[in-house]
Amino acid sequence: MGLEKFNCLLLRGLGRESEHWGQFKNKLEEASSVEKVFTLDLAGTGSEFQKPGHWQIEDVTDDLRKRFVSKIKSEYDSKTPVLLVAISFGAMVAMNWAAKHSDDFQGLVLINTSDTSLSRLHERLRLNAFLRFFQIALSQNSSDTERLILKVTSADESKQKEVLAKWQEIAQKRPVKKKVLLQQLWMASRFVAPQFNSLPKLFVSSGRDQIVNPECSRKLAEFYGSECVHHEEAGHDIPLDATDWLVKEIEKFSQGILQ
Repeated sequence: MGLEKFNCLLLRGLGRESEHWGQFKNKLEEASSVEKVFTLDLAGTGSEFQKPGHWQIEDVTDDLRKRFVSKIKSEYDSKTPVLLVAISFGAMVAMNWAAKHSDDFQGLVLINTSDTSLSRLHERLRLNAFLRFFQIALSQNSSDTERLILKVTSADESKQKEVLAKWQEIAQKRPVKKKVLLQQLWMASRFVAPQFNSLPKLFVSSGRDQIVNPECSRKLAEFYGSECVHHEEAGHDIPLDATDWLVKEIEKFSQGILQ
């Protein structure tokens, strides 16, 4: 039996929005096994940038699911399986969401994420990233801010140059308030991975991640009894640095759960 088609829902991380998926979204949608790719933005970012953020991850989840049910679910065949693909803080939200509403998805792909019960602070936020974030917090120019963000999230200078202008344009059109960033950091700092084993999970880590130690993903994979795949050369933003590789890993993962 051939691989059936599936839909993907993408969730971005700290202070990022749907447009930051860039070519990854397009490449994923072109994959032979993918029917449709959807995106949702966290409150305070992207299409929701004018809305206030939340202080509790449960509120983030409830807000996303309400929009998922009312808008996205109506746009696709409900019989088509859905994979939730999320990165960093978005992956924390994804775990919380799937633990509460496991019937919404058939699998999770969780990229460069962590939790506070399994990993130490210096693993979840490396010293270099802390210093970079301090620079970012002090920056008063959105163009400079996006350049700094790219330096800490990407390990590929050619990719940084390729998307910098686009990311600067996004920041000018849909700026994220510092309060929203503070709220997301607060939730991330307190996140504890929920215990649920009802859904297949694929964890993804990278060797040149300047923000999160790849051991965090490995520990989560062990906690859930799941697989963890690793890209040695990519930075934190694997969808940017290793686009084709990540698409292939997602397709490979889907073969085990969707046939």
